[in-house]
Amino acid sequence: VLLKPGLQVQLCGLQTSELNGAEAVCLAPLQGRWRVRLEGGAEKALRPENLAVLSQEATFCPAVTQHVEVLEAEEKPSRLLRILRDVQEAERKGLVQRSLTLVFCLEASIAPVSLALGQRQVACLKLTASNQQERLKGFHLDGKRVLLCTDEALSAYGASSIPEVARAVSYDLPDLQCHRKRLERLNKSGEEPGGCYHAFVTDQVPAEVCRGLCEMLQAARIPIHPRLKELSTREASQKAEAPTVGKKRRRRRSSRKAKDASAESEEKVQTVRCYGNWRKIAALCIRFQASQKAEA
Repeated sequence: VLLKPGLQVQLCGLQTSELNGAEAVCLAPLQGRWRVRLEGGAEKALRPENLAVLSQEATFCPAVTQHVEVLEAEEKPSRLLRILRDVQEAERKGLVQRSLTLVFCLEASIAPVSLALGQRQVACLKLTASNQQERLKGFHLDGKRVLLCTDEALSAYGASSIPEVARAVSYDLPDLQCHRKRLERLNKSGEEPGGCYHAFVTDQVPAEVCRGLCEMLQAARIPIHPRLKELSTREASQKAEAPTVGKKRRRRRSSRKAKDASAESEEKVQTVRCYGNWRKIAALCIRFQASQKAEA
């Protein structure tokens, strides 16, 4: 079977016995070998004869290095700034080639994100449905290298026109379809498949989207954030807790009714007792008055 990017394989015939039987995903050919990613994210370059294909179904965009992070909404601007600063530092040291970065936002987020980056002296361009495409003339390696954009505006512009894009950030993640389109766009932007992709996930992202992200990361042998696993199961846990909560409420209501009934019964008993005592007092008064008349 011919190897290709995205195939699930199993390592075999290696002298290092602990790696035999381990599962991996094929990334790309490399000088007569294949670069593969093992469980946990570690990468190896192995000969084709040491790789047994497990499934013909290819993983989606396996060459893209994905980082799905769970954050609070207010943490996203500082995290985006940290990513861009790290890229600048790596480029300055010559560790990575100079490239462009796409930051995918909802239209409502573009203005505050642009303001936050501007306050930290990070130059960027904005592309929305209302912007003119001529403004993107400054988006190149010798100009502004960060573009804040919406999916719709970038689709209208065309990803093939910006091949120097090597990384993307999903600042806002509305659904799984957007996630897949952004991955695919990044995978096709450079001269070779691949790139670095960051996705910010908050508590507002639906559980079904979190489940889809977990499945994609697992297929690509990329470590999954523990908090993302929790978010992917929250609906099931809420449904499991719902009957228990209902039972507790019913118990509380029945307990209140029993207490109310008990209090009402006690009140009636006290009333009867008081009524009986008043009758005894009245009878004693009558007898006393009778004895006073007799003595007179």
